[in-house]
Amino acid sequence: MNRHKTRKLPKLHGEGLRDACHTISAMKEYPNVHAGRLKEALGRDGLDRNDRIALFHCIKDLKGKEEVLDYFLEYLSTEEEPGILIYAVWCTEGVEDRQLQELFVKLMDKYRTHENARFDYKGSQMVLKGGACMGASRPEGQLTSNLMRQFDYFGLDYRGAWKLLMDDGRWREWKGQNGFL
Repeated sequence: MNRHKTRKLPKLHGEGLRDACHTISAMKEYPNVHAGRLKEALGRDGLDRNDRIALFHCIKDLKGKEEVLDYFLEYLSTEEEPGILIYAVWCTEGVEDRQLQELFVKLMDKYRTHENARFDYKGSQMVLKGGACMGASRPEGQLTSNLMRQFDYFGLDYRGAWKLLMDDGRWREWKGQNGFL
């Protein structure tokens, strides 16, 4: 029966797929349930945005995310929609891999200069009552924030990390110091 469910999962779409994902996620402590079971499902044609987001939420919660690292390296380098990339980057949190970090730097190079990320940068520099700052609200800014988290905010506070990213000279220097040139 488990084998039948494994074969069936990639064929599901919509609510059926999301239900299957949440079931797998809820059973994450069972030894035969791991991120590898979701690998093929994510690559299926015809999955809508909600299907992919549901998969990312399930992968985030499962042990053994490293099993799908090669797949994510390929997926993340081809996905174009910032709204989907936000969740894809988020679900790889905690996976330490040099190739993945290099891909994150390339994504930062692409999105940090987008006009929406620049607008969110301006918001990040505004200090609100209590010392907090406005977070990113547009997809490109949220993606940039998620990418920053993968590098522990570059050892800076949130506003400082944004400043580093928006200064071309400092950003190039940071990449050189960390071997990403």
